[in-house]
Amino acid sequence: MIEVFDILNSAGALETEFAENIRGMAGYRNRLVHMYNQVDKNEIYQILQNRLDDFDTFVNAIMDYVKSL
Repeated sequence: MIEVFDILNSAGALETEFAENIRGMAGYRNRLVHMYNQVDKNEIYQILQNRLDDFDTFVNAIMDYVKSL
């Protein structure tokens, strides 16, 4: 799953810095699913407060890339 962000970056659909950031989010998802007992509620709160815009950025980048094809 995480590799998809590297592929999208290589294709020019995502900027490198953003691809690295969103890649970390996918890794965090795996942590939530498989190691949920080790997740800090404050960490989740910070993500929800500060990183939800990443999803809008991702969708917009993909839409722009598709339109450019």
